[in-house]
Amino acid sequence: MRKTEASRIFRISPNTIELWLKQRKETGDYPAKVCYQKRYTAAN
Repeated sequence: MRKTEASRIFRISPNTIELWLKQRKETGDYPAKVCYQKRYTAAN
């Protein structure tokens, strides 16, 4: 799948895909960010 096609399907920017691929290449993984949504709680 091309990066442009994936960005349209998942509604993310091509730059985001580039950043994920770069991180995967450098670290071997691309985990979710910890505490990304600090204001979110399960009660909301």
